[in-house]
Amino acid sequence: MLSLPTDQVTSLIHYTMAAAALSSQASSTSNADPAVMVSSRAAPAWTHALRELLNVPNRAQYDNALVRRHLSAHRRESCPSAPSRDLELFASAKFPFAFFNAAATTDEDARPDLVHPLFAALVLGATRDVVLRLYEACPAALGETTRDGLTPLHLACQHSASVRVVEFLLRHCPSLAHRKSKSGWSTPLHAACSAGAAPEVVRALAVASHSALGVRDRRGNLPLHCAALRRSTGSSCDAAAEVIRLLVALKRNALEIENGMGMRPLHCAALSNSLCLASMRVLADMNPLGPNEAASSVDRSGNSALHFASSHGSTARADVVRALLEYAPCRAAGVNKYGHSPADVARFDASTPREVVTSIVSMARLDSLADDGEAAKLHASLLAGGWAKGADLVLVSRPGLVHRLGLEEVLVPEVALKMERRIPAENNLSALFALIKGVPHLVAR
Repeated sequence: MLSLPTDQVTSLIHYTMAAAALSSQASSTSNADPAVMVSSRAAPAWTHALRELLNVPNRAQYDNALVRRHLSAHRRESCPSAPSRDLELFASAKFPFAFFNAAATTDEDARPDLVHPLFAALVLGATRDVVLRLYEACPAALGETTRDGLTPLHLACQHSASVRVVEFLLRHCPSLAHRKSKSGWSTPLHAACSAGAAPEVVRALAVASHSALGVRDRRGNLPLHCAALRRSTGSSCDAAAEVIRLLVALKRNALEIENGMGMRPLHCAALSNSLCLASMRVLADMNPLGPNEAASSVDRSGNSALHFASSHGSTARADVVRALLEYAPCRAAGVNKYGHSPADVARFDASTPREVVTSIVSMARLDSLADDGEAAKLHASLLAGGWAKGADLVLVSRPGLVHRLGLEEVLVPEVALKMERRIPAENNLSALFALIKGVPHLVAR
């Protein structure tokens, strides 16, 4: 606890009383300006300047170098490595910083959310040295939260803090890794995965609290669900894929866990429509029960991952839709509890790419092909459309078709091996018989 001279205690009282007065005023009038600053006549002019630097509404307007300069210039004369008393007073006070109040919409939200300067610095992307100086000036700020129960670590993870900042917060207050927010019940690991944090940040959080990998937020999401739902673009897709692989490696059974809507991580990824195909394959291939089960599973409304992947209109991705069909072609004909198939979902939006619709329709026809002639036409059309693996699925449905296609006898064993993993176990014998029918001498080879 700080031991402060009488005049400094008076200054701190001015800070606190002014903040309380502002909060009371804002709650009694709907026209209160959420970004108005707490007045402090006892505070020196430089603290007003520092406060204004932290009162910007977004990261683009934040000047970290200038903040660093202000903080470095005011050290205690008797101990140059320690912050000045004025800085301690400033860091200990709470203010209605613009970032935390700009989005207020309801009467409850209209009350200014008073937070320490450390909180404002973290959401604006302050570097480790700035965070260090504010922490030194008021270590107790690490134990505080916003009105929604967000800790400094939550804020750092939500706003793309560097791994150095995250590790600094974890080192000085390890318990932050386990804390859950009031409104969303989310841990800092949830926040990091939802915000698309760097893989090294996610790794640091998982090491600090391995149990957080199995914690559900208010919607029933694990951190893996949050990472799968995250919308990423461009170069961030590679980082997102690394985060997915990391989370799966640390808690593989999370792939089978459903959130509050009955959705597994693969469903979430198909819904977000932003993960690279490699990430989608990790979520399917690493499932303990196998990729077919992962792609066949449905949520509480009967939607499979294929339903979600087909629902994005012009941005629906043929590579994802085809990958899901390769894992579980039977889902092409599956309907949800509203009676809609993936093809129906795709057709709801006329801008859905044609290859997405035709891929789904082609697989839905597999079980209703009249004869090998019709199967051969479908096989040829899929090859012409550039989907060789889709053509393989036709052979899985009708193994005897290889003879109609005129394949050389020497290629039949190779085709059999290629198809082996795609033929359901209960159909292995009949498929093998159909494949070698007419070339029995191959069995003796």
